[in-house]
Amino acid sequence: MGKFRKYLRENKRIYKMFTLIYRWFGHNRIRGKKGNQIVWGCTKVKKTQIVMVGKENYVEIGEHSLLKECQITILGNQCHVKIAANTVLNGVRIWCEDDGSAVLLGADGLMMGNVQLAATEGKKIIIGNGFLFSDDICIRTGDSHSILNADGKRVNPAGDVKLGDHVWIGNQAIVLKGVTVGNNCVIGSGSVVTRKFSDNVAIAGNPAKIVKENIDWKFERV
Repeated sequence: MGKFRKYLRENKRIYKMFTLIYRWFGHNRIRGKKGNQIVWGCTKVKKTQIVMVGKENYVEIGEHSLLKECQITILGNQCHVKIAANTVLNGVRIWCEDDGSAVLLGADGLMMGNVQLAATEGKKIIIGNGFLFSDDICIRTGDSHSILNADGKRVNPAGDVKLGDHVWIGNQAIVLKGVTVGNNCVIGSGSVVTRKFSDNVAIAGNPAKIVKENIDWKFERV
């Protein structure tokens, strides 16, 4: 942490004013505040668009986080978007559609760019702390359209997506509805994840399968 940044954080009033000015001149676009709530904290937001169509929606961005060139779109009521403290999002698109949908991101995470998180049909995307996402990643709770059987009954309901703490996802990976991935996992580039996986595994392929067990990973090259 640089000396200036450290000084700002140690002086909370000054840091709060700094982040307020940063957002004010950050070329952000906010629509739909009436009947909805945004809680910023001391966070930096630049070239980001937040659109809310509906009521009782709640967007929460934690302390010391940074959003750059992001989009948050809510089409529904009582939806919740949470970005916890010390998280950096660059070029991330968060989409909540239908009542009660949610995207909940943990603390100390990093998303590099062109990441899409889409929660629909009242389902949730829940991602734990310490995540690391490369680029061109898509996570969805549903298919957006209906698939029907011969009797006209829908056969593709939506499902929650849950990723544990300390999950690293390579570029161009896709995580689909109903998936659970445990703690300390790695999802390889280009993987399509369609089922549940436990802790400490590396998975890859289409559909993804376990390629290594009893693993962990570090951000630093050692």
